[in-house]
Amino acid sequence: MRLSLRLPLIVMGIPIDEVVNPYLVVPGEQVKFELKYQENCEGADLSAEGLPQEVVGKAREFWRRLMSGLNMSDCSYVKPEGLPQRRPAASVYAALTTALLYLTARSHSDTMDELEIVEMGRMSDPWGEGATWWQSSIDAMRYVAASGKAAAYRSEDEVVDLQLGRVDLNMEVRASSVVGRGATRQELGESLFDAAVHMIGQAVVDLSDSLTSGSPLRGELVKRLRVQNAAAYLFYGVQTPQGECEWVPGLPGELELVCLTA
Repeated sequence: MRLSLRLPLIVMGIPIDEVVNPYLVVPGEQVKFELKYQENCEGADLSAEGLPQEVVGKAREFWRRLMSGLNMSDCSYVKPEGLPQRRPAASVYAALTTALLYLTARSHSDTMDELEIVEMGRMSDPWGEGATWWQSSIDAMRYVAASGKAAAYRSEDEVVDLQLGRVDLNMEVRASSVVGRGATRQELGESLFDAAVHMIGQAVVDLSDSLTSGSPLRGELVKRLRVQNAAAYLFYGVQTPQGECEWVPGLPGELELVCLTA
């Protein structure tokens, strides 16, 4: 089976402990996946080629949890084509696991819509309850991978598709930082914590509104990079980058520094 998906890219939004915050996610480059499915194999394992080792490890855990939840013992194989280098690991993971969910459904003559993909993916993600504050960022990317549309996403009940046409935005990873849970409401104080949460949430809303009105994505995003990076610094203490770069959510507990490229 061959499947083409757009690589989902978070352009605005930061995970915050105790908060379900919105994210603006856009579809990036197209990636083609070659997928194979084998029923009743030994070990319910996933094998992969051409993927970062970090992503493969998490995807294998994802597959085993998916098979366990479905009470099946099947295996899969995946190989991407056209996967650009230095893309966020979380984006690759979200696209890959979306492809695996489609593979499983089609191999059993079933179908899944975008929200079913999100729900089933969340149940199979390998980090469990300890990363609930980060989960919505993965959900948001998986939704965009499945739909192929840009979206302002907070939860399955609060998602708005954005009609942006073709999105030409390349973002390369330049660094990453393990950050853990970050600053809490107790550490920052009630008023400052709430104000900072509102600041980054409003930046997502404002950017979404500007794009809906027809403004160019790159120009509108660059205007707000300081807000994104200020939130990343306030909650996680990461160094504020220079130029057209920003900290975005990676896999749970990790931020990735991405820079816009031509």
